[in-house]
Amino acid sequence: MKLHAAFTKAFFFSASLLILAATTKAAPNLPVIYVDTDNGNDGNTGTEATTAFKTLTRAGESIAPSGTIHLVSSKTPFRECLELKVGGVEGQPLTVEGNGAVIDLGTDLADGPWEQLGEEWVLARDVRPHTRTVQTSPIFIDNTPIWVASEKDPKDAPVGSLRFLDNGRYVIKFPPGKSPRNSRVTLTSEENTPGVLFGANASHIIVRNLTARYVGNDGFNLHGAGQDIVLENVKALMCGDQGISSHDTGQMTVRGAEIAFCGSRAGGIADINQCTTSYSNVLMHHNRKGVLTLRGGHHEIDGMAIIGNSPGALPKSTDKISVKNCVILNDSLSEIACSAETDREEVKGLIESARQTKALLDTVPYPGVPVLRKP
Repeated sequence: MKLHAAFTKAFFFSASLLILAATTKAAPNLPVIYVDTDNGNDGNTGTEATTAFKTLTRAGESIAPSGTIHLVSSKTPFRECLELKVGGVEGQPLTVEGNGAVIDLGTDLADGPWEQLGEEWVLARDVRPHTRTVQTSPIFIDNTPIWVASEKDPKDAPVGSLRFLDNGRYVIKFPPGKSPRNSRVTLTSEENTPGVLFGANASHIIVRNLTARYVGNDGFNLHGAGQDIVLENVKALMCGDQGISSHDTGQMTVRGAEIAFCGSRAGGIADINQCTTSYSNVLMHHNRKGVLTLRGGHHEIDGMAIIGNSPGALPKSTDKISVKNCVILNDSLSEIACSAETDREEVKGLIESARQTKALLDTVPYPGVPVLRKP
């Protein structure tokens, strides 16, 4: 009898735990979430600005399908990737209101310690390894991406140079006039970490007014089968790989973007496999490559200005690629190339945006963050 009673008690206790766990797991996620990296706390309710969460991870785990995430903009950037594992439904998207917030995954290496080796400088501490040595740029000197040059393509070498010692330490030859003493040196995040990552099957998502910078991968990255992914007025700056990239069978629309100082060999944008993409009102400047990689699927570009990049032709319209109202400008903002179908009135706004951008180019890191030390 005592054994039976003990067994019965244990059974009901275990059953209660299972019911509690199931109830907790089945509890609805939050339809509205606020995230504040300065004043938030992941122990808060997250449902109001005064009770905001602190981390993007907590927000991404807690948001309900078709919900809204409000990011609080402050001088302190978010220091983690925003991964959106759920989306919405047609007519009721999941929405991220960036409100001008910044995701910054860079590590400032200015204080090293650095050891001089002839004309080069050795970073005398262990940092994350770099394996995609030709494709991506792990190091930025001020706003300039630095990468390991391809032995097969010496013309692709950056103004500075990067190599590695046998122990994995970074060795940098700085551009003329620069050194760790007078430059901001920044290491990007891990090579597989983007700024915003869209889940493999998360569809119907809008991300607005958000900046991603110093990420090891793409600023905004779509993999998988997600449909109706929309970016509005976003910035992808100093990304180790592309600023925006879509893969597989995903579908993305970009309405307003600035893609600048990104370090990919494939260009500021790379859309491949069988994805479908559409871009309008995009300013691309001072990326490692001025060209775009558009391969497979279907792609539309209607409104793009490219400035300050190495020479590269605009993609031509084909049965799978539609290109119009696109211009390549020199540093004086004079047109040096344009798409076959270009209405000068349609690109006036983009050229004016480029003109306003020129005033910010000396800001390190670009844009709007004070210089740490002046040369």
